[in-house]
Amino acid sequence: AFIIWGIIYMMIFIIIIGGIVKDGTFREFSSKVFPWFCLVLLLNSVWNILFVKDLILPSVFVIILYLICLLAANSILRNPEYKPLGFLKISFGIHTGWVISAAVLNMAVYLEKVNSAFSLKTQYAAIIVIVILGLASVFAGLYFKNSTFMIPVAWACFNIFLSHRAGNYGMRFPAIQNVSLILSIILLVFTFYLSLKHTRKL
Repeated sequence: AFIIWGIIYMMIFIIIIGGIVKDGTFREFSSKVFPWFCLVLLLNSVWNILFVKDLILPSVFVIILYLICLLAANSILRNPEYKPLGFLKISFGIHTGWVISAAVLNMAVYLEKVNSAFSLKTQYAAIIVIVILGLASVFAGLYFKNSTFMIPVAWACFNIFLSHRAGNYGMRFPAIQNVSLILSIILLVFTFYLSLKHTRKL
């Protein structure tokens, strides 16, 4: 599932190079988004360190800030003058969608840690988290007019399905398996629909 980080980092590298060598609209956008982009890179590093060291509460605050910075960059991309910058929209959409997934999971892990009544090992808690994740990506995709927000969330849901299908949880949670698969399909279909709708408007 985490192979998507490699794709995100590759896209970040391309954006940095593009900001240096390109001119016109790309450079103008790069100059506007530069402060947010720097904060994104910084917060990404800090969050990874905190999460790996199991400092869950600080990592929750950091990933929320991380997500806010990405949303700020996406809000700049909503400007109609940046419509030609399709790669940037895809890049920031995938990045933000995956960070939405990580943020929801991060908060769920913290709730599990401080409240034994909430456990991701129970079907109902896990299903609630999965549904919230799907709704958050749909809302963000509609608001920012960027269907790629939903692709990484669909990928996350599909990997939850594969993990349960492989028997990693002893096949004890068929409802989680079914909900995650259905949601991943719904998100992909909705992504395709919004992309088609957007293309027809151009």
